[in-house]
Amino acid sequence: MKKKTLSILVGVGASLATLAFAASAQTDWTNGRSNGVRQFSSAGGAAGSYQTGFDSGEGFVPGWVGGQNGWITFGTSMILARIDTANPAAGDQHLRIAFEPTLPQGSAVGAFSPDQGVLPPVRSTISVDISLSSISQFFGADYDVVPQAPSQELKSAHVKFNFQGLIWVLDDLGGGLQFVNTGVPWNAGVYTNLTIDIDPAANTIDYYYGGNLIYSSVAGVFLSTTTEQVVLFSNNRQLNVFETADFDNLSVTLGCLGNADCTDDGDPCNGDELCVDGSCTSVPAIDCNDNGVLDSCDIASGTSPDLNGNGIPDECDPECPLDLNGDGSVNVPDLLTLLANWGLDPGGPPDFNGDGAVNVPDLLALLAGWGPCS
Repeated sequence: MKKKTLSILVGVGASLATLAFAASAQTDWTNGRSNGVRQFSSAGGAAGSYQTGFDSGEGFVPGWVGGQNGWITFGTSMILARIDTANPAAGDQHLRIAFEPTLPQGSAVGAFSPDQGVLPPVRSTISVDISLSSISQFFGADYDVVPQAPSQELKSAHVKFNFQGLIWVLDDLGGGLQFVNTGVPWNAGVYTNLTIDIDPAANTIDYYYGGNLIYSSVAGVFLSTTTEQVVLFSNNRQLNVFETADFDNLSVTLGCLGNADCTDDGDPCNGDELCVDGSCTSVPAIDCNDNGVLDSCDIASGTSPDLNGNGIPDECDPECPLDLNGDGSVNVPDLLTLLANWGLDPGGPPDFNGDGAVNVPDLLALLAGWGPCS
């Protein structure tokens, strides 16, 4: 079978094949899935979540990113997929992709994050801050963000920032894989966050830009079922040497998030729903007031108060929620503690009503409960 070019590969589901370079001699070269293009996979790297700001404190240094902390690029001669100090979103450095003069236009120029190895099907949330310098109606580079699973030889998703200023995503609308125009413009010259939430259990892929949901996959999870690596690249069609793409604060979070719907029934408040350290954990459903709703969900919705922040609805709590020092009485020491936190957000008592600040309602609540605990 003839070798397919990379420009063809990035339009379909196969993972991005590359003649990549690694500083380490420990590499494993294998043939990509049925496409005849060699694909790189790292011999090292712990399985799990990944996070980087490309900063000096992590060991990154300005210059070509290839070989730094497990990152690789599409070729050994690249100088413009690099760590730079010109425009970090945070910290002191970032990743910059610019025109690569040693390669023809249309070539892939970019970098691969460290391959985390074979991972099981699990929810993955990819987040990266992106600053693209300019929009052109007639000519310019596209910039792509591609989470993928090299072990499956498949992408997880594919987002394209089109040179004309719109965001496209890969999806299957029923006629095969194609790029779909979301109709959402990207912001030129300012960092904006892109988040991709891939949930194989729920069969959903949701795309967020600037914190706003911009697209949900019609086909659900139609490619890989996990994220082991992220690829950031352009097609090297920059209008001029001043056109750049900056990437910062890249993270891949594996597992459930927050108050997860771990039973995958669309309701996070009706079963064994506890998310601990990124994993859904089966625990006995606690409903102390027998209202058919988990205590944690009663508290989260405000149906049941939890003035002392111990995770037990106050109507079921034998403790005295206003007794801040536990001496069995609501008295002067408790009042002094409240006043010492006045105007602050302690994340719990004495912010008894949970409005994010210790203020007059909290003071009134304490005074109303003044005296020995009953």
